Amino acid sequence: MGIYCCCLGTCCLGQAQTKTLEITSIVFHSISFILFLVCLIMNKWREIYTINLVFFILMFLITICGLVFGILLKLWRDKGIIKTTKKNTGINITNAAITLAVINYIICLIEEIIIIISFRKVNYPCYSYNYSYYYRRMSSDVDCKGKFSDYYTGVIPDGPIIMTYFTLSYLEIVLILKIVIWVILKQRIKLELDGPQAIPNVAVPVGAAYDPYGRAVVVIPQQGGVVVGNQYQYGMPYASPYQYQQNVPPQNQQFPSSNEYQLQEKIS
Repeated sequence: MGIYCCCLGTCCLGQAQTKTLEITSIVFHSISFILFLVCLIMNKWREIYTINLVFFILMFLITICGLVFGILLKLWRDKGIIKTTKKNTGINITNAAITLAVINYIICLIEEIIIIISFRKVNYPCYSYNYSYYYRRMSSDVDCKGKFSDYYTGVIPDGPIIMTYFTLSYLEIVLILKIVIWVILKQRIKLELDGPQAIPNVAVPVGAAYDPYGRAVVVIPQQGGVVVGNQYQYGMPYASPYQYQQNVPPQNQQFPSSNEYQLQEKIS
């Protein structure tokens, strides 16, 4: 999934305007901010591992930083200073944003594993009776004697659990796209571009020679290359079949023999 999103993001996002990428980044971070805020409010953090709350707060703070970075780049571009006085600062911001996004992705993967264990041990305390609540902030009041391992307490409702899983899944996908966006923005800030880098389109003149595949060929001797169709190719200039035929003598042409050359010399 991550590789697919990365390839899709590189192809699609790479053709978007820079302002569009900045707005997309702000939207992604805003949605992440709202989801994290809802999870922090809904979950019963005192019932699960303390590390879960610590990781959620770290991811929440990193999301806020990314949101602020995106807003700053958008404001500086609107003012026209991202290419001048704020160029170096913008590059540093994108470097920091890429680093934080990678850290946030790693934390998200770890958090997803730990919080699954936490939810299971709270709602199914008898699943592993000997050490279910050993690392919890609160001790368990459930007596597992005489109860089956699938005994369900319902301490944490399904709503917060579903919301937490959705938030972490969303973050894993969006963080990959965020990293792609930050990388593209960094390159465009360096090159002072407002959109994708334009590829020069070389016009092919009428009457140009053609290669064996039917592509028009224009020789550019100054640069030591050729234009095939609308694409420039470096290397030795291509000689078309037409050019080769100009140097090949006709098949019916007869050259004088050596005796004829001697006779001409005697006459002269």
